[in-house]
Amino acid sequence: MSLARQESEQRQDGWQEGERRESHGPSVTLVGLGPMGRAMAGAYLDAGYAVTLWNRSPGRADGLLARGAVLAPDAAAAFAANDLVVLSLADYDAVFAVLAAAEPELAGKVVVDLGTGTPARAREVARWLAERGAGHLTGGVQVPPSGIGRPESSSFYSGPVELFRRHRADLEVLTGADYRGDDPGLAQLHHRIRMDRFWTSLTAYLHATALMEASGAAVDEFPPRAASAGASGRGGAGATGPVRPFQSFRRE
Repeated sequence: MSLARQESEQRQDGWQEGERRESHGPSVTLVGLGPMGRAMAGAYLDAGYAVTLWNRSPGRADGLLARGAVLAPDAAAAFAANDLVVLSLADYDAVFAVLAAAEPELAGKVVVDLGTGTPARAREVARWLAERGAGHLTGGVQVPPSGIGRPESSSFYSGPVELFRRHRADLEVLTGADYRGDDPGLAQLHHRIRMDRFWTSLTAYLHATALMEASGAAVDEFPPRAASAGASGRGGAGATGPVRPFQSFRRE
């Protein structure tokens, strides 16, 4: 067992089930410690938040515990610790599994779901939480983990506008916050549209470089033109950053 986890368990000695953590400043619970979740927890710690964590594999929390985060013993305790709970989970099956485990502690909480899924599933989660007295915001993060904590990054949000306004400053610790409307599914819809544009642009770029290669033209002449076209189109292939010749995308 790591020293960080031992210290965390010592801090939990007086933490009875259902008891809220005492905090004199902003606080948040973060559930899910994949690369994105760890980046989010780190951003909250950098901003001075008291951070409670929970993850099915507790070893992923070690680096964050060394920075002052606390690892809850289970999902219910994690939800009980703070009014604001941020989920960074792989899919909606995982979301519902965590929410079911924490169901006794949901009333009065605001759950911000920053995973990936369909608009229909986002609406399903919002209804399920509302029936149990909890608020819900859907988020669609537009950057990889390396973009978390940067004000120039952005995420879509949707759900009750009063909840968004109440927690906007908390959300903007992670990225800029682009509110899309009351419908819980809108953030996922806009996220999917953005991803569709990205992958369509990338596929078009790869196809164009393949045509250049097949025609015998100098493939290296194409990237500057692609970048220029992408910049003028605000979101084309060139907007993804430096581009590479087609050959470098091939598998050996």
